Amino acid sequence: MSLYVLTGDDSLIIDGFPLSNFFAGTDYVTIDLPNDSASLDTSKDGNSVWSDNQEGNNGDLTMKLMAGSGGDIFCNGLVVNQKQDFVASGLREGIFKKRLGDENGNVKYDTYTLEGGKMINYSGGIGDAKGNTEQGMKTYVIRFAKIDRAVL
Repeated sequence: MSLYVLTGDDSLIIDGFPLSNFFAGTDYVTIDLPNDSASLDTSKDGNSVWSDNQEGNNGDLTMKLMAGSGGDIFCNGLVVNQKQDFVASGLREGIFKKRLGDENGNVKYDTYTLEGGKMINYSGGIGDAKGNTEQGMKTYVIRFAKIDRAVL
C-alpha cells in the first residue's frame, strides 16, 4: 500500500516573532545540519573507536523573505543589534513547525527547536531592469548551536 503525505501551514517563530511574508516560489525556509553526529576512527589492526560529535547538533536556518516586509524589518533589526553590540545582542531561539497529514486525516507536526543562534549571513541588494524577481527577496541565515527535531 502506498503512503501519502499532505503538507502545508508551516510556521516559523524567532524570538517570539512569527515570521511571514516569505518569498514565493522558492524553498523559503531550509534547515541544514551539515555535521556528523558521531565520528569513527579505525586503526591499522582493525580496532575502532566511536565518539559522540556535539557539532552534529549545529545547524543553519535559511529564510527567504519579501524585501521590506515585517519579517525583513525584524531580521534586519537583529543584524543591526548584533553589529552594534555582539555580546549584548544575545542569542536567538526559535521553532519551525511543518504540519503533516495522511490520507486518513491524521495530523502530526514535524517540529524543529532552534537554540543558541547568531545571524551569520544576509543578502545584499540587486538592481535589475530585466525582470529579476529576486531583487524583491532578502535572505538571512542564522546558525544555531543546537537543533532538535521531533515528530509530534
